Amino acid sequence: MSSQFVGAGWPIDPRSQRFIFDEATEKIFNQEHDQAVTKRLQNNNVQKYDDVIAISEETLNATLRLRYSNLLKKKKDNRLREFRHVIPSFGVMKAELASPHIQLVASGNGGETVQFFVNFRSGTFVWWSGSSPDDFQKFIQKVDGWSIALNVNFNEKKLAQTPDPIQKQISTIAPGSYSVSQIILTLSNASVASINWDASNLPATPDVKTKRDMYDIVLAAFKRFFEQYITWLGRGPYSVLGYTIKVNKTADNQLPSEFQPTAVFLRTQIYTPCTQEFKDQFPNTKRPIRGGLDALMFLQMTGNKALPEPRDYDDSLPVNWVTGKVDCSMTMSKAVFWDAYLADRFSEFNLQALSIANDIWWWIRTDGRGLDNPWKLTEKGKPSTAWWRPTDKGAIFDWEAPGGRKIGDREYDSWHAFVGNYMKWKPGSDEVEISMLLNSMRRVEYDGGMFQNIVELKWSLKLRLNTIKDGKLETVITADSPKVTSKQINDNSRQWWRMGDDDMREFEKKTEESVTEALAKRDFTKDLSAILNDRSKFVFPGAGEFAMREPKFNDRGDLQLDLRFKGDEIVVDNTFHLIVNAEGLPYHKQWVKVVTIDTQTWKAVLVKDQWEGTEFQLSDGNLVVDVEGMPSGPRARPEDSESESVMRQVVFDSLDGVKCEFSITGSEVTFSRNDGRTWNRRFYIKDGSLGFLFGEPGPYDEDADQFMLDAVY
Repeated sequence: MSSQFVGAGWPIDPRSQRFIFDEATEKIFNQEHDQAVTKRLQNNNVQKYDDVIAISEETLNATLRLRYSNLLKKKKDNRLREFRHVIPSFGVMKAELASPHIQLVASGNGGETVQFFVNFRSGTFVWWSGSSPDDFQKFIQKVDGWSIALNVNFNEKKLAQTPDPIQKQISTIAPGSYSVSQIILTLSNASVASINWDASNLPATPDVKTKRDMYDIVLAAFKRFFEQYITWLGRGPYSVLGYTIKVNKTADNQLPSEFQPTAVFLRTQIYTPCTQEFKDQFPNTKRPIRGGLDALMFLQMTGNKALPEPRDYDDSLPVNWVTGKVDCSMTMSKAVFWDAYLADRFSEFNLQALSIANDIWWWIRTDGRGLDNPWKLTEKGKPSTAWWRPTDKGAIFDWEAPGGRKIGDREYDSWHAFVGNYMKWKPGSDEVEISMLLNSMRRVEYDGGMFQNIVELKWSLKLRLNTIKDGKLETVITADSPKVTSKQINDNSRQWWRMGDDDMREFEKKTEESVTEALAKRDFTKDLSAILNDRSKFVFPGAGEFAMREPKFNDRGDLQLDLRFKGDEIVVDNTFHLIVNAEGLPYHKQWVKVVTIDTQTWKAVLVKDQWEGTEFQLSDGNLVVDVEGMPSGPRARPEDSESESVMRQVVFDSLDGVKCEFSITGSEVTFSRNDGRTWNRRFYIKDGSLGFLFGEPGPYDEDADQFMLDAVY
């Protein structure tokens, strides 16, 4: 026992619930971060996936500690910390949970199995031993500081074997759900969990050397109880912590984005230290292991594309997705952000370049300075699309159009337009460099010579991924002043036709002024900004769970973002209905409803539909009618009777009296009226009213149908 248990190696800040490192450790941590960030920008590889979201182990654990912190306790969180479970004939455990913690990589380089630790702050485990209730011996063992390790496998094939209620919750992880509730539900699923006693820690048990017999008794009794507890949980929609979790849909799941994840492969990744100092400072013998930088990865596809097959991940290719100062990260593949979004939406830039090329044809032939002139460059009209061609450094667009017409018996006017644009990302930054090159040539041939003019336009722009607010990307586009050059040529002309040098320079100057003046009328950057900021804004997945900052392109053109996990509160179901579990009986799957007998007393009956049934809560072991979300209604107890019968009608009242204690584990409802000495599961129905069955009916007890009740949250 506890041979593999790893305790915390550093103190924890009571407010932030983060580990506090000394100055020397902090320096090592920062040096490691600098090395890891550089490698991440240079070498990371999303492989066959569209995007990767990684959350560090320490981020998850700090979020859990924050929710369970004594300093931050809220009344509504009581159920989150309460562990009150009964297994008839196995024992009773009443305890307060401390924060659970997760070890993402217990062996190897990562995979689809984690260790989830259920930790107890304080409490007792009670069991009874004897031949009958009359001579039962009561045993009590404190569970203060106990930590139970569970190996949980979230492999898709394993999850497919879980009960439908659990599958319905876990399946919501596919379209981009990253809430702490969702992650806990997935990583603590009792149906695919097995207890790892070697990695568990049970302090304050009888000394194994001096009280070996008692040690064996305690260990055997607790193992039987907890293993049965896990089995019961595996049959209902619950996590191993013994409470139900609601996974609320976050706003990002409704954001209109064609790049929302539609399929996910979940796995873990071990952190590979970049410096020897970091490796020495964060060994595997104290938490946070490897600085808490092992990662839970969401490997995702968008656009309803299938996950790659085989569904695998080559650990030898990427480096670390998270670093010392980056708790979480998102990486959008070049294929998604650059090719499918940016290059696609920004193809309008190329169409505008074609319009300018056409306008230049007019500007150097007429006195007009208008924009969007009638198309002249090709007979078939202006192209309707102008797609970028992806490269390993960015994207390029090129287009050319020769044309001509006869303008007289001996004169011929011809022209040639060329557009060559490129855009490329700047590795390690949030910048995209964009360049426009236009070349427009006009040639007039006539009897006696040739007249030729070439106008060239060069324009440089810069696009910055400026801010991300609520998952929505804002971009800023700036542009240099356009550079226009004109060159006048007339070769082989007869001397009397040929322009003088001064005249040609003057013609070139007027041409440049004409083009520059016309370009000044167009707010080019505003038009381009509207494409990305208004008409086609990019929406990142996970906006409901992450704050996003510092988008940067890596060497491959993938877009990397640093994330901060918001870690919203864990939502817990307090209310439930009770349903009859009685295969073969007419009452099967009917619901419990509390109805009025008089002003002070109520009884329980069965109804056919859930909406008719009563909502209940458990409060200090009492089964209580829920009143507007509070356990303030009447409580259940057995009817008063002088009879020794084990059959007692269930009544509800607000009076003090004999308490009937209830416990729910998984879906199993149990109850006891003798201070937990014996626990029962069976109820009966008689004359339409629900009753308790506190043992085996005697020969003089009236016959009645017996069944169990399950809790449905």
